[in-house]
Amino acid sequence: MDPKTEAFEKKIDDTIAKFLPQEKQEKNRTNAWLGTVAATFATGFYTYLIDWNQIARTGAHLFGAMAIPAGGAFASSVVLNGIEDITNFGINMYNKKHPENKKEPFEINPKVKNAIKLLSTAAVGIAYAYGTLGTEAVQFNNSGIFQWWQYAADIGGAAIGTAAFHKLDLVETTASGLEKIRIASKAITKPINAIEDKLKGNHKDKSTPVKSPLEVEEINISPNVENIKQSEAPAWDLSQYSENSTIEKPKAQPTTIENNSPSNDTKNIDDEINI
Repeated sequence: MDPKTEAFEKKIDDTIAKFLPQEKQEKNRTNAWLGTVAATFATGFYTYLIDWNQIARTGAHLFGAMAIPAGGAFASSVVLNGIEDITNFGINMYNKKHPENKKEPFEINPKVKNAIKLLSTAAVGIAYAYGTLGTEAVQFNNSGIFQWWQYAADIGGAAIGTAAFHKLDLVETTASGLEKIRIASKAITKPINAIEDKLKGNHKDKSTPVKSPLEVEEINISPNVENIKQSEAPAWDLSQYSENSTIEKPKAQPTTIENNSPSNDTKNIDDEINI
């Protein structure tokens, strides 16, 4: 893994850890809701793709009815946290300008916050139960089959989800879910990366060129100055080639000049023709 990717992933992990729920009760509540969502998808896809049976279908209705009301808690937590953040932003600006009249950070009363979350969660749960019961009633009118187990799962699941998950916070729940996704992805990619690194190592060993037994550093290319005779003139010294020195000059080669005048044979032929 290159340093940039490693630093980026560390930043993601640090950001997730910053928003994770701290108290044990909050962690358990968040984990229970995430497990309920996973069970909803598992049972739903099983009845849709593999086998439709009464037990699995009832489980899908039950888990879905438990998970969906938490949407009310998420919506109310976003609104309440937004009110606190905007108010505290204004308070911080005021404290910078008027440090002598410093105000305390604003926080909504936890009991009021929980009550608002409970009402919003209950509203979503009731709406979901009403919608699913209406769908079941239409199916009963068309088929005449009364699926009482699904009715019970829809009503009971909505009530359980409202009571169990109305204190959930959207940011904390999202961070907890991302943490679990990161753990699962690392568990999956770790053996793959190990195999890839091993293959790269083998390829690198095969592609490494074999060094020659005689390295460049071991070759002595410097001349032995002591063995050079002082009488020998360097190649660039032209004093030895003086005017008195005997230097054989290349002999001029005789040049042959072609005679373009007509030959005697040609003259004789001309004479015969004239005769």
